[in-house]
Amino acid sequence: MGSYCRYCGRRCFVLRVLPAGHRCGELCAIAAHTWCLATCRDGAEHDRSRTGFDHKTAINPYTRRTGGDSA
Repeated sequence: MGSYCRYCGRRCFVLRVLPAGHRCGELCAIAAHTWCLATCRDGAEHDRSRTGFDHKTAINPYTRRTGGDSA
């Protein structure tokens, strides 16, 4: 799924959908976007500070619910 996490050194990423209005920048606030979010503690903290969401609070595109399995 891409490069290795700078915090844990593994590929700890899962796909998640950030809803419209997330705070990754002016253009991103217009529509929902799919992101690779880290599952390790430090990576999740970085994601929360950047977007307001982490892998547990963003929408899992496979189940259409927040958090959940890493699928």
